Amino acid sequence: MMNDRGSTGLPTNDEWAMLGTLKAAAERMSGHTSIFHSVIAAVLTKDGTTHLGINLHHYTGGPCAELTALATARLQSNSTPICVAAFSLIDRRLLAPCGKDRQIFIDYAPSIRVLIESRGEVRAYTPMELTPHAERWVPEVGMVPLVSPS
Repeated sequence: MMNDRGSTGLPTNDEWAMLGTLKAAAERMSGHTSIFHSVIAAVLTKDGTTHLGINLHHYTGGPCAELTALATARLQSNSTPICVAAFSLIDRRLLAPCGKDRQIFIDYAPSIRVLIESRGEVRAYTPMELTPHAERWVPEVGMVPLVSPS
């Protein structure tokens, strides 16, 4: 852990506000969940804006909520994504991202903070902390080994 408010540790005030927006959106979805829409996500960009996304479950592996939130953030803002969180509409709790999402965070937004709940406490982690020994895909080069966190 770097520090309580740095790249890992406790959420910042802006990240708590993003979680509030995420949970309010989840409340609006209450009663409208289905097998197709079971997770909602939020991405906070550097300009302080929260962008929402929802999963679209499909047997082919439709898009995760985190990825639709990242796409929405890119569509609506030129600002860098700095934090992401996903919330289960079924279990009513924060979720850790799946492996595909973790890899995309490493490739697309390697410094993004990922909020998850662990042992009853919300904490922020980097994609590399969630995926030790990962490699990053660089379009011009291919897969590049990264140093795992110590």
